[in-house]
Amino acid sequence: MIEMQTVSLAEAKRSVLEFGAEVPTFLCGEPGIGKTAMGKEVATELGYEYAPIDCATLELGDLGTPHQNKDAGCTEFLPNARFGIHKGKDVVMLLDELTKSPRPVMNMLMPTFNDRRLYDKHLSDPSIVFATGNMSGDGVGDNMPPHFISRINWLNVRKPNAEEWCDWGRSNNQHPTLMAWVMKNPHCLQSYTDFSDKDINGKAPPNPYIFFPQLPKRSFVAPRSLARASIIMHKRDRLPEHLIHANLMGVLGASAAADIQAYSTVEKELEDWAVIERDPNGSKVPDNPIAVCILVQQAMMRAGKDSLTAIVKYMKRLPRESQALFGTNLYKIKDKRDIAIRNTEFAKWAVENHWMLPDVK
Repeated sequence: MIEMQTVSLAEAKRSVLEFGAEVPTFLCGEPGIGKTAMGKEVATELGYEYAPIDCATLELGDLGTPHQNKDAGCTEFLPNARFGIHKGKDVVMLLDELTKSPRPVMNMLMPTFNDRRLYDKHLSDPSIVFATGNMSGDGVGDNMPPHFISRINWLNVRKPNAEEWCDWGRSNNQHPTLMAWVMKNPHCLQSYTDFSDKDINGKAPPNPYIFFPQLPKRSFVAPRSLARASIIMHKRDRLPEHLIHANLMGVLGASAAADIQAYSTVEKELEDWAVIERDPNGSKVPDNPIAVCILVQQAMMRAGKDSLTAIVKYMKRLPRESQALFGTNLYKIKDKRDIAIRNTEFAKWAVENHWMLPDVK
């Protein structure tokens, strides 16, 4: 049997942007990897209206309603406002969880997916309609008939790896300690498809963090649950430690919650950033590798026009591999890149370490 090639979230988004107005594209992947979030990203990038449709919750009556056109002597169809057709604007329509929709609803939505129309009401030519769903092996109720599949572009989307998720996280205010934990534990974003049936003995999962259809549990690590955990981590100073732990367990599961709490304990050993920025050459530098990893993630998030010079001076006191992690990843963050390029201390460091930053001229 020939397996279909998988694509990254970035590659799936590029595919939708490039030919989503002409080729109906279905994104298939594990729960919680970021497929749904892509709809708003695509609409924002194009400047289109965004119409998210939760297909699994729809009934036929939710699509629209017929009305009498007495002048024409016929009945016409008025689509529900949620589809955005009535606005007459360019739209990005996401048919989310299409493969979980009731079969009559799926039948009615396939012309919307294929031809960008609902009954006789058409979207504008530049409008994009794409759909998402989970893999049949996930065991969460997804199904699409073969004659529908033959009409569409089916893309299997893989989970982002640790580096990809942290690249996204640095641009989306994800908690530095959480990103440090992900970087040190990249297997937390493994897929259950990486394991054979022989690896799963029916009791203990080969990876305690992730989703296994054969061994269902309430909470597991995925990009979506990590984003929820980041919200909790950002507010941990407001709540007692045991309550933070309980909430982290609720979104990530017991194993990940215990590990991240341990990382939080190490974080308390770090020097205050106000002290570092006042005295970057004399402030305490941690010895613990976990603490260094957390520190580097914090530095990337904190770097700004007024603070970067002091931060670079302090980073130069860390091991070279930690400096490389800071410099290369800071340069990937769009709103930090211009600041870094114009900063004399960073530019000097980049020239001295050009092998670390091959893209910096």
